[in-house]
Amino acid sequence: MADRIHGTCRRARSRRQVSLWRGYWRSTTAYFAQTNWYLGEIHRAIELIEESVGRAAESRHVPTLALIYHLKGMFDIQRGDAAAALSVSEPLVELTREHSMTLYHAHGSVHAAWARARLSDGDSQVTKLAQAVSAFTEHGAKLYLPFYQGLLAELECERQSADLALTRIDNALALSEQTGQHWIYPFLHHVRGGILLKRDPNNLASAEEAFQTALAVSHQQGARSHGLKTALALAKLYQSTNRLVDAQAVLSRALECFSPTPEMPEIAQAQALLGAIEACDLHRRETSPSRTIRLTTMPANATQRALSGHLTRTSTPSGEWPATMPSTAYGQQRH
Repeated sequence: MADRIHGTCRRARSRRQVSLWRGYWRSTTAYFAQTNWYLGEIHRAIELIEESVGRAAESRHVPTLALIYHLKGMFDIQRGDAAAALSVSEPLVELTREHSMTLYHAHGSVHAAWARARLSDGDSQVTKLAQAVSAFTEHGAKLYLPFYQGLLAELECERQSADLALTRIDNALALSEQTGQHWIYPFLHHVRGGILLKRDPNNLASAEEAFQTALAVSHQQGARSHGLKTALALAKLYQSTNRLVDAQAVLSRALECFSPTPEMPEIAQAQALLGAIEACDLHRRETSPSRTIRLTTMPANATQRALSGHLTRTSTPSGEWPATMPSTAYGQQRH
């Protein structure tokens, strides 16, 4: 695709045609950056987004600048980098105000409000984010709206009301289904899992189900970065109930082909948690040999019945089994 666009630029006969195709190339590079981030190609994604912003700044073409600033803001928000998102959303707000670009101005206002909320404490900035999302909705635009609702729901859960957040995230999921924005499913189900966990800490099953759904969709879409973030949350849930083998399995798969980078701190966090879990599991096996032997010598029919019952409890909402089947080798207690 990139070679095709470059070739078209070379063949273009007029300055206007060249400008048009160069604009396409800059925006395409930004979309490539987002795609690479989804796929877990973190370093390549950063290179592409920086190239896109640099070329847009050189062009001084206002519509191109507005689009690239918007896409860069989306990129930084999905990575959870509030400072970077604010540094690009503030110029977007000023640019679009000056040139009366109302829709991009609404995008920039949401981006800036989210970044300020993340960089501050309390709920005053969350209220401003809600106002920005409401103003965006008034334009009648639905593209990205489920994503913005998910961002708001996540913050509402943390600082205001989990019940309010649950209603909002369910509305976001319904809208994403209605508009066919399936790319955002992993994020929305991940947020929903966190909301359910906070809303009812004693009912871990519903949160686990939401996290498993997010993980299954991430695997289906090849969205490895979203998958790693969800695997980290799910592993922490398993760890809290002493399901160490489950936690180890979900982290091991999610970390495949990832190397630590400051651009995605969740990688190092997941590796540290996996190391701690492996050390704890090893210690438990070394100090409980008789228990291990007793469980691993269960009659075949009894083991089969136990696994059958376990799989029934952990099936995903879509009817598919989880990507990793938790082990019963050390007799973890289920809660």
